[in-house]
Amino acid sequence: KTTGATWRSRPPSNSPNRYMPILSRVIAGQLTETNPLESVDNSTWETVSTVARSLNFALTVRDRSETNGVGQMPQSSFDTMIVTVEDVTPFTVFTPPTWGQGSTQTVSWVVGQTTNGTINCQNVNILFSSDGGANFSTTLASNTPNDGSQQITVPTIPDTNNALILVEAADNIFYALSDSFTVSNTPDFSFNNTNGDQSACNIDAVSYNFDYLTSNGFSETTTFSAAGNPTGSSVVFTPANLSSDGSFTMDVNGLTGAAVGDYTITVTGTSTSITKNVDVVLSINNGLCSSVANTTFQTSTTGVIFNTISNLNTGKPSGYSDYTAMSTDINRESSYDLTVYANSDGNFQIITYVWIDWNQNCSFDDAGEQYDLGTSANIVNNPTVNSPLSITVPSEALLGNTTMRVTTKYTAPGANQFPTSCENGADAEVEDYTVNVVASLSVGENVFENFNIWPNPNNGEFTVKLNSNSSDTIKINIYDIRGRQVFNNSYNNTSNFNEVINLGNVQSGIYLLNVSDGFRSTTKKIVVD
Repeated sequence: KTTGATWRSRPPSNSPNRYMPILSRVIAGQLTETNPLESVDNSTWETVSTVARSLNFALTVRDRSETNGVGQMPQSSFDTMIVTVEDVTPFTVFTPPTWGQGSTQTVSWVVGQTTNGTINCQNVNILFSSDGGANFSTTLASNTPNDGSQQITVPTIPDTNNALILVEAADNIFYALSDSFTVSNTPDFSFNNTNGDQSACNIDAVSYNFDYLTSNGFSETTTFSAAGNPTGSSVVFTPANLSSDGSFTMDVNGLTGAAVGDYTITVTGTSTSITKNVDVVLSINNGLCSSVANTTFQTSTTGVIFNTISNLNTGKPSGYSDYTAMSTDINRESSYDLTVYANSDGNFQIITYVWIDWNQNCSFDDAGEQYDLGTSANIVNNPTVNSPLSITVPSEALLGNTTMRVTTKYTAPGANQFPTSCENGADAEVEDYTVNVVASLSVGENVFENFNIWPNPNNGEFTVKLNSNSSDTIKINIYDIRGRQVFNNSYNNTSNFNEVINLGNVQSGIYLLNVSDGFRSTTKKIVVD
């Protein structure tokens, strides 16, 4: 949630540490709660924030009981702190395979954006527990760079199945835990999902990436399988098995028409002597959430400029404006300035956020899809304080049309009532636009003379014709809608280029064909029936 309490006051304690939620719940993987039962020690009704917001904390210290004191008067003091939660990739620790006592091993974690911007955590501490988290008295590394990897020496302890790794910010308050793992000299393997849970909406496939690790000389071949994917879909592993450390990808295909809902897919690694499971979640959505503000006030976005989109002096026709008929083409890995004009409806504060659904999953909650155009005040049809903001199209953004949402919202001074992508009824205005992501281009986008593709649609075989004045070779690259290359070839350049292209047994769908000659380049959509 974006407002309201997420933590509770706990009974007084002589411990200098306060874990939120309590450490036992974190170890159990219970980071959020919905309608929990009341607890005597106030350990329930605590949940981590899953959206960007500000949290206000107060710490109270007392030197003795406030009643029945003897001698000196009881004393107390307090201090306050504001914690800013940002919408970034979660800081997570990979669960190791079995580790042998005294061996040199590598602790791995996902850094995300924790070294950048306002988080700016450059160093971490790595702690070890052999008793399931009852204590983390063993320090494996102190003040080591927050770079996602650190070699350590495993403590010489008796065998245990309850080992845990805790990686904490050395100069901040956040931390992450591994799942329980084993310390023993028994050969073993493990695998971890590295790109998180996925969502799909109006796309046919999603991919999950995994790291595969062995320990203590494990050399058996592990074969991967999955269960729980949506009915009618198929799962492909690349590679299908591994016998040494490496990585693999799980593609879930055929999602068009899958029933809306959340699916827990159990990924199984099976070797001769060991079987292990890892669960991932696939969410099937049927469209973007609605977001409509109220019209009581004139708080609004009054103009948007993004590449070729220029929509100015719009006022506030309603709480939501559908401008998706306005579209612009943007290239992967290229940067574009985004300028938003807004109206604060008087001497009031407003916050403007923009979201772009880069992975086309009909959700704006993914890391890297939210942009802060700033907190402005007392403006009428003027650029927000962070305008123009440079937007770089991610290299992994899916090709094709997607939605850009712009929200300008009133906030009380100091309250930091941030806009959210799916809220309704706020003192705000919401606008949607279309952006079309095309493949990265190394040269300028210039259409060739007499450029033509026929037939289009086709059955995977078609002719490309164009005139070229360059002496360089003609390069043709073809990508599927997810940006995966399905064809590439180079041809001798003639002034009148005419070549039959055969894609073989590709699936039916939309593809993007890019042609370049070192001087000109153009990208066109083709349809394979």
